[in-house]
Amino acid sequence: MLRLLPFLIAVTLLGADNQIQRTTERLAAEATAFQSIASRLVGRETIQQKTRKSAPRLRIRVADPERAPAEPEWLTRTLVSEYGYTNFAGGALHELRQVLTVDGKAVKGKGPQELARIISTADEKRKQELVKAFEGYGLQGAVNDFGQILLLFSPRNIVRYEFVLNSLDFVDSISVVVFDYRQIDGPNAMTVVKAGGNSAEQVRMEGQVWVRLDNYLPVRVTMATTQRQKNRTVRHEAVVNYAPSEYGTLLPVDLHHRESWDDTVVVYNDVRYEGFKPLGTDSKK
Repeated sequence: MLRLLPFLIAVTLLGADNQIQRTTERLAAEATAFQSIASRLVGRETIQQKTRKSAPRLRIRVADPERAPAEPEWLTRTLVSEYGYTNFAGGALHELRQVLTVDGKAVKGKGPQELARIISTADEKRKQELVKAFEGYGLQGAVNDFGQILLLFSPRNIVRYEFVLNSLDFVDSISVVVFDYRQIDGPNAMTVVKAGGNSAEQVRMEGQVWVRLDNYLPVRVTMATTQRQKNRTVRHEAVVNYAPSEYGTLLPVDLHHRESWDDTVVVYNDVRYEGFKPLGTDSKK
């Protein structure tokens, strides 16, 4: 309780409405800075995915109350990619990857500068081919465009969200204020690729933003979506952590995502972003 006292005093002095205004102003400013530089940087992305194996067929047997339920089995895959952002037709910023290794094995003929060359060109077809190629690696429950989730709060888009003061907390000993947000207007913001990768769905967003108490710099954005698919409820939840960079903008540090079917987690994605450099510079550390 003693640690929360400065928070309570600050919120009392500033007021929730003032806090929300300052937070939204800073969010919009950081989104603008990210938009201006992201497509000129390339980094390294490491995805580790754990996918729950399909449940065995039902077998009828005499109940054994002393027998514990079998632990679920998980498949783990690790993809390392050159990672960046590009503007497709229409101007929206999207993630782009050139996979370098799969489960520790190098992808034949893919050099570390390939992605930078593709981003630097105006070859829309080649960029789309990269998107399709990544889908072909068979990751399950993929949700696209998490790294730039900060762009939800661009000056143009932030008016589509409602913010409510939630709580006070700490991130690595830094005092933060947590706000709930909910999309109330505009087109659906997130693309969810359905199981099998054959179709996608646009969904509305809600979640939280965590901002520093001293200057309202965003340090974390969370999201949650729920929809019905094939007679089951599918829920995606994610946490994206950001940190300041030498390029004058926030950049993603890591992502933790999970997909649940009817309250059973079926996919975990742990993603690390690092080594961002200007296009044309080797991002490998």
